Amino acid sequence: MSSPAESPWTQAQQSVLATLVWRALLFGLRGQRFGRGAPPFDPTQEDWLKPKAATFVTLHRDGALRGCIGTLEPIHPLGESVARNAQSAAFDDPRFAELRAEEWPRLSADISVLSPHAPLSANSMDDLLAKLAPGRDGLVVRARGLGATFLPAVWDDLPQPKAFVDHLWRKAGLPAGAWPADLALATYTADKIACGAAPGQWP
Repeated sequence: MSSPAESPWTQAQQSVLATLVWRALLFGLRGQRFGRGAPPFDPTQEDWLKPKAATFVTLHRDGALRGCIGTLEPIHPLGESVARNAQSAAFDDPRFAELRAEEWPRLSADISVLSPHAPLSANSMDDLLAKLAPGRDGLVVRARGLGATFLPAVWDDLPQPKAFVDHLWRKAGLPAGAWPADLALATYTADKIACGAAPGQWP
């Protein structure tokens, strides 16, 4: 878990959010999904879990990406957003097959709680690269009916602004270096909560 100095969330709150991730995944492995009939459990039992929030959940298997899904806008209450996105990262990420029970011991997870977006004005690729804050900024790109985002955590793998942007353009389906007339950019920050490894036994 992140230390209190690094996160606005208390250790107790981080533990609750991590538990929501693992509980949602266990229910998902049993075929019980949010948004498909009655919710498998109530993820908003505490008041601080009720305000709407934009979140992403990232899953890793043996340290490698295993799924990452989230919402850029605050659509659901915090607790529900985390639980839904945990299941979506496990079962709906088109880059991966659905999570299987035998993968459980190899999993770890992170939660990102996003700040509101701030529109970013840039008049060229060089201008954009100069304005980005590596390690801090998440970036949203929209153009030609396409769009994508990279969380701030992606800087860990792509620390150079040009590589960060080139890979984001590719993710969005845009040619590297393209600067469409309808390009829209926005930045945000994220509070990252490390959920650690999947519990060996459900508590």
